Amino acid sequence: MPLPGDFDVCIVKMVFADMRSDNYLTAASAKKFTVMDPTCGVGTLLIDSSREFSALINTLDISEEVKISCIKRFRSSGIIGQDKVDRMVRLSKINTMLAGGNISNVFSGNSIIGDSAIDDYAGKVDFIFTNPPFGADYSIEDISFDKFPMLNQMEISSNTITSELLMLIKSISLLKDGGYLAIVLPDSVFSSKGINAQIRKIILHNYQVRAIVELPAVAFAQAGTRTKTSVLYLKKSSPKRQAKIAMGICEGIKPKYKAY
Repeated sequence: MPLPGDFDVCIVKMVFADMRSDNYLTAASAKKFTVMDPTCGVGTLLIDSSREFSALINTLDISEEVKISCIKRFRSSGIIGQDKVDRMVRLSKINTMLAGGNISNVFSGNSIIGDSAIDDYAGKVDFIFTNPPFGADYSIEDISFDKFPMLNQMEISSNTITSELLMLIKSISLLKDGGYLAIVLPDSVFSSKGINAQIRKIILHNYQVRAIVELPAVAFAQAGTRTKTSVLYLKKSSPKRQAKIAMGICEGIKPKYKAY
């Protein structure tokens, strides 16, 4: 599901600005850079991320020949998406093609249970931006713990675990060391007790949480839900002592398109 208004673009620009200041995106790393959305829907977040990557490449102090080569390689193999709804996959392929990307890297599959194409990218992705579906419960018996390694650090008293927690864990495992994640999550992940509290503790002790941005309840009203959500933005690196976490509140949503 795309984010409302231009909020997705703001998040992408924030993350790529950090990549530049962290010296993560260089002439060398740009040659093998990858972005992914494991619940890509129509591909909006992938396309926004891809455009920002191309724009940033053009600012690097490298030759025009290298810039063209990096962007060509990225469009061929660096844009990766997956969704379990075939219709969404078809639309995402169309949008990816229109953006110059390789549609063969947009897959149909369940990113949580069973085997899927994105499993081959574990530990290989530079940036994941995703807005996963919320509220679905998966039986613990159906989950392969090797694909969700964080579960091995948790005490799970329930027979089920929610889709949003599983996608958070899966996304982190897909990232390279030093990679970046922006993910939309319901407020329960940030505030409730039990397994949510456990995952917060693990994340805070193992990764750099860069920002949490609260979205208004009307953010996804057009999709039929008023669930309170926030964007968690983290870097898959050991936390720094006394590092600050940026906290923000989006108080309103401006439509991306006018109605006539």
